[in-house]
Amino acid sequence: MQRMFPSFCVASYDEAVRFYIDWLGFQIDWEYGSPTSPVYSQVSRDGLALHLSVQPDGSFQSNCVAHVDDIRALHREWKAKRPDWDGEVYETPWRVLRIDLHDPFGNHIAVQQALP
Repeated sequence: MQRMFPSFCVASYDEAVRFYIDWLGFQIDWEYGSPTSPVYSQVSRDGLALHLSVQPDGSFQSNCVAHVDDIRALHREWKAKRPDWDGEVYETPWRVLRIDLHDPFGNHIAVQQALP
């Protein structure tokens, strides 16, 4: 099976950069677009790649799950960058530690670490 790339609609390119690049630490892998057309891009971090499609009308929202090795380190990193962020690490009934992230456009990323 090939890798899957969740595709998230974002209403503002600049706001998406602030959220995914500046705060969450993703990098921009590539971008396609021009000043007269919406930008379509791929961002990635630690093996997770997301496609971001600028859709000013906010036509749909997506969800994805990302599995990580050290969720508490990510939580500390993100909290240090945004002390006002109220995200928490919590344990689910299916035995994973989890952080729920919601971007400014309604998309959801569940970051999870399996418990031993």
